[in-house]
Amino acid sequence: MNRDSKLIAIVALVVAVVGLGIGFAAFTTNLTISSSAKVTPSQSAFKVKFKANTLSCATHTGSGSAASSGTIGTDGLSISGISVTLTKPGDSVTCTATITAEGDYDAYLTALTTGKLTCTGKSSTLGALGSSACSAIKATFTVGSATATATTASASNAATLGELVKITKAGNTFGTNTLKVKIEYLSSGTPTDEELTITVPTTTLKYETIKGATA
Repeated sequence: MNRDSKLIAIVALVVAVVGLGIGFAAFTTNLTISSSAKVTPSQSAFKVKFKANTLSCATHTGSGSAASSGTIGTDGLSISGISVTLTKPGDSVTCTATITAEGDYDAYLTALTTGKLTCTGKSSTLGALGSSACSAIKATFTVGSATATATTASASNAATLGELVKITKAGNTFGTNTLKVKIEYLSSGTPTDEELTITVPTTTLKYETIKGATA
């Protein structure tokens, strides 16, 4: 075989190899497995509620008293009617209730929000001392490390939420959180000549199966 024939054969071989490579590449596909699957538990599998008969406003300081200890709804999803009576600086009433997660999932507290307190006197219109005293009333809502506060002027969201505030089931035993609501007439407040009735505002505790998840 002469030199020109050898050169032609080599070129043909290179072309053939390249052609095979192109052909193979045309049938190559990347397969990707992603973890974007979403599991939505049934309500029976994720049931967080206030435990029946656990609401109590029995802790009093000074002359503070519970005008109404409130009630837990029959479905366990709400508390209504808590109001307390305070008469002088330093008075307080603390209410507690137990929260349970009666299902198969851990429950994370992801939001704790509240509103403004309502402060009234025996008369329909508060006097000057009563109005000043109402500005010194504060409610603190606590669940684990999560805390929210409310006054007659404003409310704040919880400062700490998430993984540290959760309910975990241990075997057949349901885990629990404790809700504590302390309503107090601050010691720095002005004394009043009226008996004050404080009504707890609408407060929401949001539990989810994943920290930071959205509905």
